[in-house]
Amino acid sequence: MTAVGANKCLDVSGNGTANGTKVQIWFCTGGTNQRWTRV
Repeated sequence: MTAVGANKCLDVSGNGTANGTKVQIWFCTGGTNQRWTRV
């Protein structure tokens, strides 16, 4: 998920996978912690 015109993405802090892991807006890096699946 990206913020249009801002080059920032929704990012999982520290590549965490546990329930309750914080998310943040961060520079887009293409990392797995910035890939989202809609279910």
